[in-house]
Amino acid sequence: YPSTSKRFMIKHGFNDIANRRSLPKNFSPESSGFYYPQKPLQFDSLIANKNIIIICLDALRADVVTDSLMPGVMNHAKESGTIFNNHWSGGNSTKMGMFSIFYGIPPTYQQYVESNKVSSVLVNTMIDKNYSMGIYTSYKLYAPACLDITAFVKIPNLRLETKIDGPQDVYRKDSALTTEWKQWLDTIPTDKNFFGFLFYDVLSVEGYPPHYKSRIRINGSMNDMQKKFEHYKAGVQYLDSLTTAVLDDLKERDLLKNTIVMITSDHGEEYNENGLNFTGHGSAFSTIQMRTPMIVFDPGNGASTVTRRTSHYDIVPTLMQKGLGCTSPAKDYSSGSDLFSSEPWQWLIGGSYYNFAIIEPDKITVQFPGGYYETRDTSYHLINNPALSPYLTDALAEMGRFYRR
Repeated sequence: YPSTSKRFMIKHGFNDIANRRSLPKNFSPESSGFYYPQKPLQFDSLIANKNIIIICLDALRADVVTDSLMPGVMNHAKESGTIFNNHWSGGNSTKMGMFSIFYGIPPTYQQYVESNKVSSVLVNTMIDKNYSMGIYTSYKLYAPACLDITAFVKIPNLRLETKIDGPQDVYRKDSALTTEWKQWLDTIPTDKNFFGFLFYDVLSVEGYPPHYKSRIRINGSMNDMQKKFEHYKAGVQYLDSLTTAVLDDLKERDLLKNTIVMITSDHGEEYNENGLNFTGHGSAFSTIQMRTPMIVFDPGNGASTVTRRTSHYDIVPTLMQKGLGCTSPAKDYSSGSDLFSSEPWQWLIGGSYYNFAIIEPDKITVQFPGGYYETRDTSYHLINNPALSPYLTDALAEMGRFYRR
């Protein structure tokens, strides 16, 4: 990613990665016409603040969170969590998926936010409420998500990546992240609220410890993509062990009684299941790349399963209302609403690096630069002679709403 290169930093006057996080002088979003939030936020001081933890498993697609591949996480979920089994990201890539998690507005705003280093309303609120911040990522915060100069730009002494001695295997970094997280929790006073962000990376490289090879099931009838998917699933099982260890630790510390925990992903990962040669992520707005898991542990809700459509746009409103006591309407700072009370979305804006899509339950309209668009069905096959999406006007309005009052 060019903005992390030494040449870029020298050209733009950055002596090191940390200095690129310096906030612009004499800049406020409102002065340039960006109103996020649109109005000053209101809070109920009688609502007790909760600890907040977001566990993000890079590239974890929704359909692999099962009893067989992630038994530990599923056992916890069935005991005390809410499983949202029709949940969608706001993007098909790490940068756009993470943006929708922390900002709750369309990723079409991401470039502006990154260029001007506009912090997240969610993070700003926790800073104002004096939360301790535990940011633990396996890979670099500054590439490709650029969280160091967006959502976390106001957090001092930011931990930018996991550093380990010896072999630099991603699975070893993911393990070290888990250990460091637990050690950090040991330092937090019991009467102080905290925010935790754990971002695991092993699926992005289809990695896992050597002894997990015995879990791979490959036969001669499989093609190359199917074989790759089997390696991916071995990594899923390894992630289950780490995530379960985090949940077990929270339960042992008796923290789940006043902590909201969300387990999700930035995007899915495709292995040409539709037979159209779309693979990986960032290549299509297909169901496989856009759907992600979402499991929420909230002291105010028992074990349940939600089947209606939800999205990453609902994360910020849920945490602001249930965790931080915000009483302002969600539309003042987000495109979503509370996960537990919202109606299913009828359309969703999905973002990528150069285009966007309007996703509906039965079709996807992909918009390209220059005005060209195409419409695809839920299996991502092209629809001939499609009608324009009836939600096009609404989507365009949402992509400009935070640029004006």
